[in-house]
Amino acid sequence: MATIFGCRVGSLPFDYLGIWVGANMNRICYWNPVIETIQSRLSSWKAKTLSMGGRLTLVKSVLASLPIYYLSLYKAPVKVLEEIEKIMKNFLWTGSNDIKKIHWVSWGVVSTSKKDGGLGISKMADVNMALMAKWAWRFTVKKNSFWRKVIEAIHGGRGNWCFLPLKKSITGCWKTIAAFLGNVTIQEKKFHQLIRVVVGNGEEICFWTDHWFGSVVLKDRWPCLYKLERKKKCSIKDRIQQCSEGFRFTESWYHHPATVEELSEMQDLNRLLQSYSVNGSADKWVWDDGNSGVFSVANFKAMLRLGRDQSRDQKMKWESWVPVKVNLVAWRTEFDRLPSRIALARRGVQIVDTSCPLCAANVEDLNHLFVGCGHAYGVWSFICKWCKIDHFFAYDCEDLLLLYKTVHGVNGGKRS
Repeated sequence: MATIFGCRVGSLPFDYLGIWVGANMNRICYWNPVIETIQSRLSSWKAKTLSMGGRLTLVKSVLASLPIYYLSLYKAPVKVLEEIEKIMKNFLWTGSNDIKKIHWVSWGVVSTSKKDGGLGISKMADVNMALMAKWAWRFTVKKNSFWRKVIEAIHGGRGNWCFLPLKKSITGCWKTIAAFLGNVTIQEKKFHQLIRVVVGNGEEICFWTDHWFGSVVLKDRWPCLYKLERKKKCSIKDRIQQCSEGFRFTESWYHHPATVEELSEMQDLNRLLQSYSVNGSADKWVWDDGNSGVFSVANFKAMLRLGRDQSRDQKMKWESWVPVKVNLVAWRTEFDRLPSRIALARRGVQIVDTSCPLCAANVEDLNHLFVGCGHAYGVWSFICKWCKIDHFFAYDCEDLLLLYKTVHGVNGGKRS
């Protein structure tokens, strides 16, 4: 065949538009292009020219510009995700994979949101899951899209699947997505339970397989009636018709309900009709996150963090108009994670003298460095005068981080 068409004979796997086709993506070797891309963008020569704030910005930009095809189509092996995070945290704290320096704050804290005391760097596992979840949302919402019809044709479009169509005998990226998301639980809810519909005219909602009434789809609530159904993919409008007495169920059974189970489920269905209402507007899909109702990768990651990260009483306030490196100094101050002499000595660094090099009156810890030292008092006095703000007195670093609530300046004064 290749000779007839003048094509080269190839073999699996092969690279097509940056994605491996026919490869077993559970093998780490096929993820090397992703790791190499990150390593090239977070190179050590860039770190030498950047402050920690610049390195943080670069780490976040690399996350945003990762080869998202890989992470949206395949479940990355745990070791791959760990290697990517290792590269990022080494770049953030040391600027290189070859130099060993102190990682002052654990990656578990760094990868939490800013409001919870972190730096807002997403965990790679969360990024991977969120990008895969986007396909499930698009599959549910865009019912007439061509790619959805292709998936249904390949994996079975008769509607006998609960969430996403999946034929286990067919391998590929869709099998990875459907199998993985089918087992995902967020805040004690299955993934498909977070995608619900606000029923309008009922034209776009599948009566049996879409999540529109109660906590489960109706084919699982009434399995006996579902077996009797001739048209498994019927819409709500196909089955529920408005009449003078309210709403009635339009049947399309192979035979009328006869067994005890079938009759019991039919009674339950009639009770549903008593609470059913229609407003005539178009059906609308919503993401049940308790906020916007619109699915996005960012919202999905926020839900993952909400059920996992512990909220803390944060004193430090991030300011967008302040340079990132200055915000980071304040952030590290709140955690007591700046390299003062006493902090270095606690971490096993050989320090001959832990006294303050400016006044020698006390050990150099953060409270002395920022508040207790006489030189620090002189610096703060100058800043108050320059920024035209009221003079203040702070007992410790915590007082400094809360000054924005109490210190006031004159109109036209410089921002401090």
